[in-house]
Amino acid sequence: MKRNRFWRVALPIGIALWTAFIWSRSLMSAAASSADSSRVAALLMNLFGWETQPEWLIFAIRKTAHFAEFAILGLLWGGCSRTYSRRWLWLCGLPVGAIDECLQFLAPGRAPMLMDVGIDTAGLLCGVATVWFFVWIRRKKIK
Repeated sequence: MKRNRFWRVALPIGIALWTAFIWSRSLMSAAASSADSSRVAALLMNLFGWETQPEWLIFAIRKTAHFAEFAILGLLWGGCSRTYSRRWLWLCGLPVGAIDECLQFLAPGRAPMLMDVGIDTAGLLCGVATVWFFVWIRRKKIK
């Protein structure tokens, strides 16, 4: 029983903190965001021994970051949906991506993209589905 109480409090706090992290990244200037992407690109170039940076690399890094951030958020929401109503996932979880993109209006040199809202939503849903899948597997093993 104490374990359930812990998760009932910890997961929403984790969701709030992770959402704040995501939104803080959206408020970064274009120059700061590009610098982060360039650092990751340099790491990948070293790892794979590439001499020149492929054109698609920065684009792939940015979109993968969107997906990964929201997949982590989806894992948290998926765990939370076992304790709270699943309606909260749809009412609170999905708009986070839209708000994330709207925040980019406030960041110098950045602009929101509808494609990113789709990537964010896909990441969120994959994270939730992952949790629900493992819960389903666990219940199958118990029976």
